[in-house]
Amino acid sequence: ANVPEIEDEIELAVREAARELKSFLSKRRSMQQRREKQDVLGRILPEMADKVSEVTGRPRPDIDGALARIMNNVSVGREVNGETVTLVVENHSDVNEQLEITDIVSAEPTDLSDGTVVDMDGEWFVQWKPEVPSGDERELTYAVDGDPEFEVSVGGVETEKLTVNDQ
Repeated sequence: ANVPEIEDEIELAVREAARELKSFLSKRRSMQQRREKQDVLGRILPEMADKVSEVTGRPRPDIDGALARIMNNVSVGREVNGETVTLVVENHSDVNEQLEITDIVSAEPTDLSDGTVVDMDGEWFVQWKPEVPSGDERELTYAVDGDPEFEVSVGGVETEKLTVNDQ
């Protein structure tokens, strides 16, 4: 093998590794800044809502979805109406998102919308893999009896770009 050719290949490999490292560090810095901005907004928005209520004499405004809209995040919220449970997924980002959503439920779910259910020792894992276009929303529904406990888990999007309103 020719030594200059080997040196050229090594140099190309080092340059490629340097580009990948630069990209990784840039994304990490961007996510850190995003986390800091979200933390500040998370502290300020409730205080602003309280002040607005105090000054206007009106009820406190609902700010649950505001943080997701301001941060251009993907928002996942739960609505329970009788036996029907709806997870509302709103994509406020500028790209289509392919998500993996799992709702862990303590009662057996029925009437699923496009999802699958796995029973594991008395807990039911309801899973969906929706694609949510930019600026759009998806509703994922199922029915349960009684007053079960819920816990939602969302994959496919960075934590910094996700807002979960799991009430």
